[in-house]
Amino acid sequence: MATALWQPAVPTEGYPSASVHDNGVTAESIFGYSHHSYNTLTDNVQRAHMILRPRYFDIIDSHSVSYDFAPGFFGFVRVTLRGCRRGERIRIGNLLYVCSGEMDEQAFARFTPAFMRKITISGDRHFKPEQVQEVEGICL
Repeated sequence: MATALWQPAVPTEGYPSASVHDNGVTAESIFGYSHHSYNTLTDNVQRAHMILRPRYFDIIDSHSVSYDFAPGFFGFVRVTLRGCRRGERIRIGNLLYVCSGEMDEQAFARFTPAFMRKITISGDRHFKPEQVQEVEGICL
């Protein structure tokens, strides 16, 4: 498409106006929110649309368990762990989490959302499926 045919973005109502850059595009037109009023590190409620529980789980062996969120969702999985040893390594899908061993811990890959249905949690020789206290699907 030729750039001469592009239409300039128009700010929507409800957002404070942002500064216009050299090319006439505002933050609202690119990201859908004002960069002045939204902080991805602290404003979770504006992003998380739903929290799902797995439909069922299967214990694969003594060191791994699989959770199914049928039919699936887009977001990330948050896992609450209890009774872990310091330095214990737990794999949650593609995330490798190293436990601090001090108290209950939560592990999640917040900045790498993906389409998910099944998630397998496994660990080193110290890991037991009973250490997993809660598994939640955070839909974005």
